[in-house]
Amino acid sequence: MCGRGKVTVSRGRLNRFIDELVHPMFKVDPAFVLIDGFLHALVEQNPEESTRKFLVYNLPRLVEQLAKRYGKA
Repeated sequence: MCGRGKVTVSRGRLNRFIDELVHPMFKVDPAFVLIDGFLHALVEQNPEESTRKFLVYNLPRLVEQLAKRYGKA
């Protein structure tokens, strides 16, 4: 063992990193909206809260992206 300490990163920082990495990809493929929700759920580890946040924030975005992609908007 090297004697190195454990590195801790706050949930907020992880969530910001996910946002910076995944949000620009929303316009590339709507699947990234699902990936975003999944990654945030992994960080939060609270299924009820993650589901609520997905329904409030990501589902409308997903519907909008799918509508644009398939010409329904």
